[in-house]
This record gives sequence, structure tokens and C-alpha cells, in this order.
Amino acid sequence: MTPASRKPAGLIDVHHHILPPDYVAAVGADYIGSQGSSGRLPKWNLEESLELMDEAGIAAAIVSISSPGVGSLAYDSALAVARKANEFAANMTTLHPTRFGMFATIPLRGDDHAAKSVDASIEEVRFALDELDADGICLLSNYHGKYLGDALFAPLHEYLEHRGAVVFVHPTLPSTRLDISGLSQSMLEFPFETTRTITTLLVEGVIASTPSVRWIFSHAGGALPYLVGRLEVLLRNDKRLSDQLGGDLYDLVKGLYFDMALSVDAAHMKSLLSVVPPNHVLFGSDYPFGPPDQMSDTTRRLKHLEGLEGVRAALTAQSDNSLFRRFHAQ
Repeated sequence: MTPASRKPAGLIDVHHHILPPDYVAAVGADYIGSQGSSGRLPKWNLEESLELMDEAGIAAAIVSISSPGVGSLAYDSALAVARKANEFAANMTTLHPTRFGMFATIPLRGDDHAAKSVDASIEEVRFALDELDADGICLLSNYHGKYLGDALFAPLHEYLEHRGAVVFVHPTLPSTRLDISGLSQSMLEFPFETTRTITTLLVEGVIASTPSVRWIFSHAGGALPYLVGRLEVLLRNDKRLSDQLGGDLYDLVKGLYFDMALSVDAAHMKSLLSVVPPNHVLFGSDYPFGPPDQMSDTTRRLKHLEGLEGVRAALTAQSDNSLFRRFHAQ
């Protein structure tokens, strides 16, 4: 067994962010910081990541770039910065093959450059999977107001299906922002963003048409687990949308994966486990966004919250859920 294929003995954090210096310099510390609950760019470095993972009992992490991604940059700059970020993450996996995997960033857009950005994104997916040994792809909930189920992105959906990709979906700012008493967008709008984008993927038939894609959604799926019953009832009033689903709504949702970042509490977990099996709930911390003790707090909550026996057993038995080839036992 080579170091790169050794299966970790503990948790795998699928919601674990990095802040490469080139990415921060290009996008802007203030803009990146404005996405989080503190309103400031969080502290991040590789050494601290490893120290905090060890303290929290996290064996490995699949790293990703959080919101806002590269969509605010000029088109050519976005391509270059995405590539640099992916190479930075790949270098982490090379230096620490048993501790880190990566979800690649892609230069997808929903603006006037949308069509060519889809082609460029497909090429970046190919490069990341074939040349960088990426574990999957990170998508944001919307690109310039276009949610992931939009037909504009159909060629990308088809390519992800062709590759049988693992796709981690992270929320980003909505196109219409609601300012409530100075609350950050991440506090309420991020989970609603996840709800919106999962719904578009469902009702546009993308989930049904991509059975080989392993979709992972952030923050326990936002409000979707709580609202899926309402959707199922009301979709009966619209035959077009019901037909587009391409299958039973509950069965489609049951096949999705969800991380537990910022969501390990009784209400979130009870709702989520009412619609998905325990082995489709993945560990996630959202480091370094959130409170300083986010990793250790999440592991404590996971250990002590009642009703998560099935989730804990699934994570212990197969903490990669067969999603990440890098950590498969040989």
C-alpha cells in the first residue's frame, strides 16, 4: 500500500477550505472576508490546518476554495487564478498524501462569457482529474444569478456524468441580497442558496440525468430536507415540473450526499436523516470560516448529539463512503 492510497483511520472533512495567496491577492481579502460571518478574512495556513485537524481527530480533509470563487475577476484572469488555485491544492496533496485531497475550482460564469466559460470549465475539470489527480470538483450555488440546474450548464453536467465525478456544491452570494439587521449573507442566505440550487437541479432533471455523479451539498442541504415534503405535494400541481424530475422526488434526494458543516444540532440532523440514509451524511467543518474552534466543536457535537448513532457508525466503518479513490484501501 502506497502512502497516497492509505485509508485514514479517522474522519474525512469534506468541507475544508484553503486560502491560496494568489487567490486572495487576485480576488481581494475584503471581498473574500465579506462572505463569512465575521466579515473578515479568516486566518489560514497549512501548518495550522494540520495542527487543528490533529486536535479534532480529523484524519484527512478534501480542500476547496469557498465563496466567492473566481467569478468576480475578468474572464482571462479567472481562468488563470482557478488554475493556480488548483495547482496549489494539488501541491498540498503531494506534500501530505494521507492528509489532503482536493476539490478543483473551475472558472464557470453566468454572464456574457457564460458559453465559453462552460468549455473552459470542462477543460479545467479534465485537467484537474487527469493531471492533478483531483478528488472531485467544487461548484458554487449560482454563477451571476444562474443556478446550477440552468440549461446553460448542460454540457458541463454531461461531462461530469461522463467522468462519474464527485461534485461538492458550496453556497455563494445570491444575486438579490437581503440585508437584515447587518447579518452576514452566510448566516441565512447561504443555506437558502443551497436549497435553491438543489431544487433547480431536481426540477430541471439534472439529478435524474446524472446518476453517475456523486453530488455533495453543504450545510445539511440548507432548508431542503425540511421542505422536501412540501415540494413533493405541490409539484403534483405542475405536471411539467413533475415530469422533468425524472423520478420519485424522495428517491432522488435519498441518493444525494450532505455534509454536516455548521449543522450538527438536533433540528438539522433529524430533518436530514428523515430523507437520507446515515451513510450519505458526511463530516464537514467549514474551516477556517466560522468560529476559531470550528473543527473541534463539530467533532464534539458529532460525538455527543443523540440520534446520530447511525451516522457515527457509518463514518467509523467507511469514512470515505467510497467517494474518494485516494483513500481506498488497497
